[in-house]
Amino acid sequence: MAWGCFTTIPCPYKKWDENARTEMLLMLPFIGGIIGVIWFWIYKLLLAYGVGMGLSAAVFIAVPGLLYGFIHTDGYMDCCDAIFSRRTLSERQRILKDSTVGAFAVIFLVLIVLLSYGAAFDVFRAIYSGNAASMEIDCDTTFCGYCLKSCITNSRLTVVIVAIMVSIPIISRCCSAIMIWKIKPIGHSQYNQDNNHSEGHKDVLSKTEKKKKQVYTIFVCIILIIAAVSPVLLGIQREDLCAGAYGAAVLLAEIIAYLIACIGAVKNLGGISGDISGFSITIAEAVAVIAMSLVT
Repeated sequence: MAWGCFTTIPCPYKKWDENARTEMLLMLPFIGGIIGVIWFWIYKLLLAYGVGMGLSAAVFIAVPGLLYGFIHTDGYMDCCDAIFSRRTLSERQRILKDSTVGAFAVIFLVLIVLLSYGAAFDVFRAIYSGNAASMEIDCDTTFCGYCLKSCITNSRLTVVIVAIMVSIPIISRCCSAIMIWKIKPIGHSQYNQDNNHSEGHKDVLSKTEKKKKQVYTIFVCIILIIAAVSPVLLGIQREDLCAGAYGAAVLLAEIIAYLIACIGAVKNLGGISGDISGFSITIAEAVAVIAMSLVT
């Protein structure tokens, strides 16, 4: 169900059970892992065939959206229209449900695409140049006596990018599942338990069940991220640990961006919904790409 709902990748086994709708959220980290792995291999193909930096950057930022069908981008645009309309709460919620594309949706879509493209271009420029941009900076910033600015060689830069690219979609979707279970949904949200209960669905969860699902999601996310960054964690050289610190900084920036975007949207719109989740995922993943450009 999660595969068919949250990705455009052909699903080998199709089945839908309306009573298991909320259970799909448990699989979001796995969906993120699938997207991350495909995203990374397309990145490798771009490098292998020597595609130009401009086209590589465009493909790089387009691939995740193509894999999830731009459903999160749609939520991002809907939320931008609603939040920046600066109307009353009821009017903002009405705009959120409206399928019409407004001016704010277009403006902020162009803005986030431009920022993401510029960041991706910088990442590919660092890769194609053969050296991280920070290699030329004097060793003034140190950690445990080691230079933080000049420790990432070209090979270690690749290791960092592998870990980051696979982990980015995992983390954003883990945060999404947790926030949906943690925050009260908007009245019209598909995750509103009152709506589902009135329609005869049996997916109303107790607080204990929600807590268990949150813990499970966090646990799965941690396991998947450990698997993704294992090349760094298994490194015994000091430089590998330094590279790992850069990767961790990028992922931390993504988590912070998700929380700020989600909490801000919830405050403006009166609850959580699929659109707000997509809004937060889109912003968090864009911030992660921007952070990647800053550390390379």
